[in-house]
Amino acid sequence: MNKFFYELPLDSYYEPKLMKIIHSKKTDWIKYFNFDATLVFPDILTRDPFYNWLFRNHPFKAGILRLPPHTIYNWHKDSNRGVCVNYLINHNSNNDHCFFRDKQEVAHTITELYYTPGTRFLFNNQEEHMVINLDTTRYLLTVEFIEDKNKLTYRQLLDEIKEEYEPIQKG
Repeated sequence: MNKFFYELPLDSYYEPKLMKIIHSKKTDWIKYFNFDATLVFPDILTRDPFYNWLFRNHPFKAGILRLPPHTIYNWHKDSNRGVCVNYLINHNSNNDHCFFRDKQEVAHTITELYYTPGTRFLFNNQEEHMVINLDTTRYLLTVEFIEDKNKLTYRQLLDEIKEEYEPIQKG
């Protein structure tokens, strides 16, 4: 069991309105925890069965985070979020990297989250992680729950998702 992230066992996801938001000159980008961010209204996402199920069980806010080229978002744990659902909108597997680490030491092992097109990931915000973005702007859809890190944990939501979405194993 990966304590850092979990690839959700869902059909491939694509929402054209997200691309329109990214490329619109009317999109209002604000500073949000050192990212540029813009709100995505839940009704855009809840047309999808998974996001609909998720919103009914754990109301959320959603947004797109923008990270410019040649940027590192250094090692950290999120202050409020215990868990989120992330979806990389523009997939550039050779140009951006998301790493997790177990220990805060000068030399340590890392685990990389390899985003794949159309795939959503449950993301453990309470484990040390960082993003390195190279030569293109990175756009990530993230779902932030109304419940804070003490009310909704990665493990709790992972168990709920597995119960709802993983096929029953017959022994």
